[in-house]
Amino acid sequence: MLTPKQWRDRSVDILTVIDHSLDHRGFPPTILELSDALGMSKATVHHALGHMQRDGMIGWERNSQRTIWATEKGAELLEEALHV
Repeated sequence: MLTPKQWRDRSVDILTVIDHSLDHRGFPPTILELSDALGMSKATVHHALGHMQRDGMIGWERNSQRTIWATEKGAELLEEALHV
């Protein structure tokens, strides 16, 4: 089980990959692309995304490709983490 700080760090890592994909490719990453970029299993990424969605950090249409986006709360977390 992850500590709150580990969950926060994992969320920031995921949000960073999403943000980078949107900035450089114009669309969000797939679960597989997140998995590859973060060195995590797809199941771990899927679990983390579900946790982030419940916490209001991302929006995600689970049965569609490339439908992950950061909410205002997620964008604020990422901004805060990048400026520490």
